[in-house]
Amino acid sequence: MDAKMIVHISPNPVDAGAEFTLNVAIKCDPPWDMCTGRLSICDTNEHEITQLVLTEFKDQESRGSTVLSAPAKPGPAKLKILFKADHNVGLTENMQTEVLLVIPPHASSVAVWDVPPAIQTEKEFSFYVGLRCSAGCALKGRPLEVFDQNDRIVATAITTGTWGDTQALHYAKITLVAPNSLGTYEWRVCAPSSGLEVPHSSAVLKFPVTFVREGKYEIRINATNALTGKVIPKAQVVAHPFRSITDSDGNATLCLPAGEYRLLVSAADHEPYIIEGTVKDDMEIMAVLVPETDMTEIELEREYM
Repeated sequence: MDAKMIVHISPNPVDAGAEFTLNVAIKCDPPWDMCTGRLSICDTNEHEITQLVLTEFKDQESRGSTVLSAPAKPGPAKLKILFKADHNVGLTENMQTEVLLVIPPHASSVAVWDVPPAIQTEKEFSFYVGLRCSAGCALKGRPLEVFDQNDRIVATAITTGTWGDTQALHYAKITLVAPNSLGTYEWRVCAPSSGLEVPHSSAVLKFPVTFVREGKYEIRINATNALTGKVIPKAQVVAHPFRSITDSDGNATLCLPAGEYRLLVSAADHEPYIIEGTVKDDMEIMAVLVPETDMTEIELEREYM
């Protein structure tokens, strides 16, 4: 009787120290049920880690699986699977094979959020940075560094607890004073990988920051529906790079420096409202948004009548 051993590891690659599933199938010619057979799973030093029992005969294969933990040290690791001769299941000779387990360092990633879209020069501003591990490691107390466009460290922080309902996004708040330079620049936040018991990759994320002059003129926007006259809350208001969102009364305010602007007001299920012009004084803008026209006549009546 000829027999062949088929081995599958999932996932592979697997994070250092994380669990993975080892699936083994024995296929015989002619087909033969070898269930209850025991296989030895050994490490690179041929020390038995555990035993795997064949528990299912399906599609002419005797199958079994077990869950193991990957070594904590990254790098390739071999597993040796040995099925010793067992006349009780019809195996007359030893079978063995080796499989390669790929173990990279835990993948770290950083996140940046709540960066103001337009930051006034020489004024204080804040945003959040976060650090996450692909295996869900607790990364509280880890350093994060923020670099400006000239590769200078402008802020450092230590991660605290997890953000909101997330399980592994450890975060820190960054507060800085904006430089006296106008324009949009590329900054980056970095998470060093040293000093962890389980090796992790370093992580870098680039993000834009825009510094502007002080807004001297108040632009008040009111967004309404063209058919019903009802106010539109949560409409997006943009006069690049300045942004706002209408409140429950359909109102939003932008403080703009003097200059030429293209103002856009947009809301779900409405055509955008766009106006262009020069800002040189306080202004009030009534943004009347027309509902999208892909609605049928019956749907329009139900929605607005």
